Amino acid sequence: QIRNVGSVGGNICTASPISDLNPLWIASRASFRVSDCKGNVRTCPADRFFLGYRKVDLASDEILISIFLPWNSKYEFVKEFKQAHRRDDDIAIVNAGMRACLEERDGKWVVGDAVIVYGGVAPYSVCADETRAFLIGKEWNREGLEGVLGILGKEIVLKENA
Repeated sequence: QIRNVGSVGGNICTASPISDLNPLWIASRASFRVSDCKGNVRTCPADRFFLGYRKVDLASDEILISIFLPWNSKYEFVKEFKQAHRRDDDIAIVNAGMRACLEERDGKWVVGDAVIVYGGVAPYSVCADETRAFLIGKEWNREGLEGVLGILGKEIVLKENA
């Protein structure tokens, strides 16, 4: 095992499809500041940074210089999930980052915004946009969450041997 040589920036820029962090960066609305060799700085939202299998929105003369992670609001919740063969020190088979913003309407909690991102199911972390659209405006209860499963199962399709 390699110790004391990794970095968060390196984890981001290698764009591994099974990175434990990349789905969380996207779900939590993180953005990355990038600088070129002339000192020009730009910001790229995490959901547009990962372009393909181990490909990111960095030119050959650019480097990741910082990460911005916005504060959560009072009723905004972010959670990660990971499925691996072993409990400790194992790479993910599949992982996810999820964010839900709840709003109180007429005495009920409804989903004001949501993001569901999966890693390990495609060449890069993917957002479940159809599932997100279904969730927004729905009451936050077991019935609503169970309704998500059918949509999510059609949107995020795993290979049979996965």
